[in-house]
Amino acid sequence: MNQISVGWYRRCKAGNLEVKQVSGTQLLYRICGSGRSSGSAGFEEKMDFAFDKLESGIKNGSVLFYTGSYESVYILGQCEGDLSNNDCGDCAYEKTDFQCGDSVSGQILQIYIYIYIYIFNTITIPH
Repeated sequence: MNQISVGWYRRCKAGNLEVKQVSGTQLLYRICGSGRSSGSAGFEEKMDFAFDKLESGIKNGSVLFYTGSYESVYILGQCEGDLSNNDCGDCAYEKTDFQCGDSVSGQILQIYIYIYIYIFNTITIPH
């Protein structure tokens, strides 16, 4: 598995403070893993269900954070700033509804939203 580092986003301008208003849900950074789904049965359905869980987990939680898994899909989402739970959940689902195609991993960073998803393979060890 490749390890991917996420950098920090900071806007600076020497000498003067630069203030630029942008949407809190604007895409800043996206990286998709090099591994691809081999057409495994139900790939899209698993991804859709994982994003459904992410959306409802954030909306129904007490914090703007969710981590969970569905079958072989692990998903993590976090929002910051003044987003409400509903706005965070809606945006996490709508904006990311997976921007990495058939890639088995990816990270998406928006100003207030961070999403990480990974499809893992289970290994059965014979007894």
